[in-house]
Amino acid sequence: MNLLNKNSIYAEVIESPELKRLKDISFLGILGYCCTRDFSYSTRYEHSLSVANKCYIYAQKKNLSRLEETYLVLAGLLHDIGHCNFSHSLEPVFINRFSISHHDVTKHLILYSSNLIEIWNKYNINSQRIVDTIEGLSTHRDKIVTKMPVNFDTLDGIARTESHFSHSNTSWKICKQVFQVMCNGDRWENHVSIFDSFWQQKERVYSSYIYTHRFRFIELLFQELFMNEKFLNISHYFLSDSEMQNEFPWVTQLINDIKSNYSHGFIINQSNKLKKIGDVVTTSLRRFEINLNKEFSVLKNQRYLVSEEIHVSSI
Repeated sequence: MNLLNKNSIYAEVIESPELKRLKDISFLGILGYCCTRDFSYSTRYEHSLSVANKCYIYAQKKNLSRLEETYLVLAGLLHDIGHCNFSHSLEPVFINRFSISHHDVTKHLILYSSNLIEIWNKYNINSQRIVDTIEGLSTHRDKIVTKMPVNFDTLDGIARTESHFSHSNTSWKICKQVFQVMCNGDRWENHVSIFDSFWQQKERVYSSYIYTHRFRFIELLFQELFMNEKFLNISHYFLSDSEMQNEFPWVTQLINDIKSNYSHGFIINQSNKLKKIGDVVTTSLRRFEINLNKEFSVLKNQRYLVSEEIHVSSI
């Protein structure tokens, strides 16, 4: 991300321990270790830099002020800084057992991390405005980072997810088209078919990869094992994937068994044991639909719908 490294404040944030921790956190959580073929493995760090780069390009294309660009890019860099190891795969466990989530940790780190505070003081940065930008509360443009139905965070996330499981570049092409529309001077309403195609692709990626029976099974098993891990405590939230494997060697056994298509017997043995314990983790499946009866609107979305089906985990 050379565009970001040219700017001192961006480079310093990129080199901060808080952001560098994301280099060892799988973007897809435990599912990031599921693919044994030669596809792309991604981290939260790579995703964060990609989102920030989109923010930077957008600011340049829109001729935004240097100040507004700075807060957009910092929001892109830091929007995922509070993720726990194994990302969304393990977060439900930390929420359930310790009431801690990546949204709360992200806000806390931006406001109170001594490393980041030093940078904010050096460049006269308002840390609360970074939080507000991530949450879409600072200016009318802020929602473009993470809060609009089609935003920079999800554009990168969907393309990145498909590239992990498939050689198809369909998502990358669609996301590139959407991003170009978002950056140009034309009205977005004139390109509703492009936004529709992204929303349809998002549903396909979730249903074809994230929510397949095999991957749902693996993720739920992973969560139940940690729900019943008596040595897990809140301090483990801030470890990296590798550090968690050192703390809990059975995680490495699980990953090796996944890669060998369950040939080691670990997954089968553990799932049989957990059947005696019962359901312990509540999760949700999201569906992405288009309400064709509603017009496209940038500020008031009624067209792109997200529904959630609540499930209690069962192995």
